[in-house]
Order: sequence, then C-alpha cells, then structure tokens
Amino acid sequence: MHYIALLIVALIPLAGYADDIDADKLFREGNAAYQAGDFSAALQKYRLLDSLGYQSGALYYNLGNAYYKLGTIGYAILYYEKARRLMPNDEDVLANLELAQFRTKDRVPPMPPLFLDALTVRVLDFFSLTGAAAGLLVSFYLFVAILIAHMRQLLPHRTVLLVGFYLTLTLTVLFSVVFAAKAYSDASRSDAIVLAPVLHLKSEPREEGKTIFIIHEGLKVSVLRQAGEWREVRLPNGEKGWVRASELGMI
Repeated sequence: MHYIALLIVALIPLAGYADDIDADKLFREGNAAYQAGDFSAALQKYRLLDSLGYQSGALYYNLGNAYYKLGTIGYAILYYEKARRLMPNDEDVLANLELAQFRTKDRVPPMPPLFLDALTVRVLDFFSLTGAAAGLLVSFYLFVAILIAHMRQLLPHRTVLLVGFYLTLTLTVLFSVVFAAKAYSDASRSDAIVLAPVLHLKSEPREEGKTIFIIHEGLKVSVLRQAGEWREVRLPNGEKGWVRASELGMI
C-alpha cells in the first residue's frame, strides 16, 4: 500500500534560495533510498525539500510514507493530510491516511454535522483549489468561444447557440462559486495534527491548568485561537482546551 510517488506534480519553490537546489534530483534520490529500504535517508531528502519551501502532493505523500515506515504516526498523518489537500481524490493518499489513522489510540466520536454543512464539506473536499481554478478557466474560455462564434456567425443554429451559451455560463458561475468557497475554506481552515505521543488538554493556557482531556499523537483537531505559545483547540467531539503550539503540526 505504501508506494512512493515517482513524479513531482507542480513542485513549486516558495523560497528564493531554493532555486539552486536540483529538486527533481533530490526527489529521485529520496525515492531510491525509500525503495532500498533506507527510510531514514529518504526522509532526510524529502524533509530538505520541504524545509526549502517546496510543495507538492507527491512530496507530502512520500513524506507521509517515510514517517509511517519509521513508526512516527503523528507526522505520517500530518503529511498525508497535507497531500490530501493538494490531491483530494488520490486513492493511495486516502488509503494510506486511513491505514495510519487505524494506528492511533484515540477514538473520539465527531459531532454529527448538519446536512447542509456536510454536503458543503463533501463538495469542497472533492475539488482541489487547482482543480476548481482549471474548471473555471475552461468553462469561461468555452463561454467566450461561443460568443465569438456567434458574432462571426459560425453557429447558425439558434438552438445550439442557446444550449451552449447557458451551459457554459452555468458552469462558469458554478466553478466561480466553488473556487471562491474553496479558497476561503482553505484560507480560514486551521486544522492540526497532534504530534506529541501524549498530550494533556488544559483548561487554560498555562502548565498549571487543569487537565480536562488526554489525547495522543495522530488526532486531528481544529485550532481556534492563540495565546503566546499556547493554542486553544477543539476536538472532533466539540471538547475545547489549550495545548502548546510545539505539540501540534498545522496541516
């Protein structure tokens, strides 16, 4: 199940000094180490790319695989979640994420979502931001092409024109809504993975606070606010508490 991704799709450097790095070569070296069973060496290569600001679903997926092989479940889930945001429908990412989640200790039942909220989440999770943008561009260009064809009288049949016009217009509007909603959701979402083996959820942002819940690595939480080095988080069941930021990995 833990296959590595052999190609980098849209591997984008976010830091200027990363331009001197041969990312493809480093990625292939990481893959070679992984295939040879040297997961620590593979992880070192992948982490270097990650630390330099490179991002891609393939890189995050391979990071998740390397961490999983080394038994570091919290980090494995963190990077599978990062990969899922860029490749929401990739079967290997989803399967490996589920497999890693089976190895976590916590079974916190989530609060049942409202029907409309659940439907919105499913629709947005189906698209990546790149996919929504591509759908918007394609539908818009088709809409413009039909208008140009009509002005040049290349579509003499009025029925064909009307069907094409309304279809492409509808798709453009729908993809515009999905893209805007996806962009807002990604920007406002503050989910994190617990990285500490055992984490005490505090009633207030200080070490002396009362422990109200004990959670373990790999659990996904929502970050609500911050106070210095502390973060208030919400568990899937709605419980809230404070933890140190260093004990979380932001997705």
